[in-house]
Amino acid sequence: MSNYLIVYISQTGSTREIAEKLTEILKSAGHTADIQDLEKDFDISGYSHIILGAPIHGMQMMPEATAFLQKNSLELKDKKLALFTVSYVTHCGRKTWGNMMKKKIDQLAESYNIAHTAHLCGRVDKQLPAPARWLFGIPRNAPLDLRNDQEVADWAQVLLAD
Repeated sequence: MSNYLIVYISQTGSTREIAEKLTEILKSAGHTADIQDLEKDFDISGYSHIILGAPIHGMQMMPEATAFLQKNSLELKDKKLALFTVSYVTHCGRKTWGNMMKKKIDQLAESYNIAHTAHLCGRVDKQLPAPARWLFGIPRNAPLDLRNDQEVADWAQVLLAD
């Protein structure tokens, strides 16, 4: 069985909740899985698989996630690496935004030899201001919570098949 570490950074809680869900799924499949907040100190040396989770804000992955990849780049070369990002705007708004983020994440995955990536749905606490909805193409009546447990479970199955 594999030994997973899921590390995440979260602002609204969506990324943390997804990391917790992944941890549950991996454990229920018989693997060891630990979860760690990127803002705390921890050691990655005892793990064969690292899953990094980060939200998208301002059409950028949170800088703490990129800093983690840079800081641990040598040690990560010996591990299977996966990345999930979480966003509301890129799932609810114009496809242009999602395509732009996919391209950025694909470039990052290539740079760090990330085997699997997923761009998962998030939530917002309140409706975005009208100018932001217009810019991103978000309908006025869009639900605030787009999280999808099945989407997370499906991606977990991809990770388990590797």
